[in-house]
Amino acid sequence: MSKMSVMRKMRLPLLSFACISMVCLSNLNAQTMVNGSGLLADFIQPEPYSALNSTGDEFGISFDAASGNILYTTTVGGTSSVWKVKFSNEIEMGQPLSGNFNSNGAHRACVSMGTNGEGVGVAFTSGLTQANPSIYTVLRENGHFNLGHEVVELACDCFTSFPTLSPDGTRIVFASNRNGGAGGVDLWVSDRRSGLDWSPPVLLSSSLNSVGDEISPVFVSNDSLLYASNGYGGKGGFDIYLSVLREGAWQEPEPLAWLNSEFDDSDCILLPNGALMFASNRPGGKGGFDIWIARVRN
Repeated sequence: MSKMSVMRKMRLPLLSFACISMVCLSNLNAQTMVNGSGLLADFIQPEPYSALNSTGDEFGISFDAASGNILYTTTVGGTSSVWKVKFSNEIEMGQPLSGNFNSNGAHRACVSMGTNGEGVGVAFTSGLTQANPSIYTVLRENGHFNLGHEVVELACDCFTSFPTLSPDGTRIVFASNRNGGAGGVDLWVSDRRSGLDWSPPVLLSSSLNSVGDEISPVFVSNDSLLYASNGYGGKGGFDIYLSVLREGAWQEPEPLAWLNSEFDDSDCILLPNGALMFASNRPGGKGGFDIWIARVRN
């Protein structure tokens, strides 16, 4: 798959310059894994969260526990930028993040915030041969979201995007097509060493990475990870999977089969009320990738 094809699959089609087997699990292990993470509740059929969607693409969803906001990326203005909406039972319209993280004419995406006011996000930088997405720190200052510094330990003249910060702020998992992966775009991990320093990234796990592409990781907890892959022979396109960390090893991923479709599904998060919010280009949205929600049945 070409870098351009990968980028189109990753909900950044406007950034034209940037770019198998089925995993078998026992029914017992699969049910234990999914149920233990609260993802086996009685959900209502997914529906588009229309207040946040546009004719462009919406993706890169995260929940900022400190502010109670849902953060997401949209291309509604012609370039990607990060918006927010208050998590509540009322349907509200999103609005751009205040502060200088978003910048007119510059691409910004995929913010993941920690509880201490620091987070990570994606900005584009000029590499040796082309512009590439890179991971930067994001600072919350007086309610504003400001662009910090590039996380140089993760820098690469390659595709590096979709960062997610663990709830305790000690680990970053992200997607990259850098050398040394399993094939295509893979999930990589870096651990905080001290202060603002991070360890050199290593491939997350052979259990999670396939010869295809793995994208949009999101921590459910410090030891549970949702992500999307097109390399496991699922329903079609990208499907959403869950893996848990047990005794220092990431377990074989389990698909959220009831949520996945024959289209591309990704960027899944678990909201405080138990609902699942995700991005998909399945029919029924406003166009491109839209945000969908599967609510828990009362």
